[in-house]
Amino acid sequence: MSRVRLPALVVSVALLLAGCGLANPWPTVGGGVSGHHEILVVGDSLLGQAAPYLPAALADSGIDAHVTDEHVGAMGLLDPVPGDGRSVSDWFEATISAHPADIVIFEFVGTCSCAHSPSYGSVAFYTQWFDVAADLAQRAHNHGARALWVVSPPVRPDPTNNIADTVRGLAFRDGLMPARSGTGTADWWTALTDTTGAYQDALLYDGAIHTVRFGDGLHFTPDGASRAARFTVAGLRAML
Repeated sequence: MSRVRLPALVVSVALLLAGCGLANPWPTVGGGVSGHHEILVVGDSLLGQAAPYLPAALADSGIDAHVTDEHVGAMGLLDPVPGDGRSVSDWFEATISAHPADIVIFEFVGTCSCAHSPSYGSVAFYTQWFDVAADLAQRAHNHGARALWVVSPPVRPDPTNNIADTVRGLAFRDGLMPARSGTGTADWWTALTDTTGAYQDALLYDGAIHTVRFGDGLHFTPDGASRAARFTVAGLRAML
């Protein structure tokens, strides 16, 4: 074994023993942009966790912006909006009318109540889900806003269901939203996985091990939410 490879192997073994993975590098964020931006946040509880960290991440990147957080926990694209009852499209139309914005950040991981439906993960499910996604992006454009679509992160695999596989399929299609609907993109998959693209509860970055997901294998810890926010701002900066 070469002496050059030994440190990498030692790091890999240490990470394995610690139950974590090596994080992907921080994204490159360009300089500040001119003008003020009104940002509307629309999505589920994961985006709700990241939203409080957005103002600081935006300021650190030299972006003057105000964030309005209108996430709804457990919101998906095919279910009535929890606690409201309207379709997501109708709810969003009312929400952006009440909170005018020039940027809308969308994120839907897909672990909503539809995950218990027989069609979950089927071709028909994916088609219907992303028809609604395209409709939301178009509605944002109709209101003069640019849309930033988040590539959702993985969830911890569970052999008793197909949720992790379906979330992976949704994330792949999230990444197609720029081509389909002209959105920007923020890559939470890269933010919350290791360098092999695998789910991890903890990641090594900035010289320390950070727990980024809570025990449910879905929600972010503060470190995970802060990391998601920084990757969001990188995607936003690339769009501006």
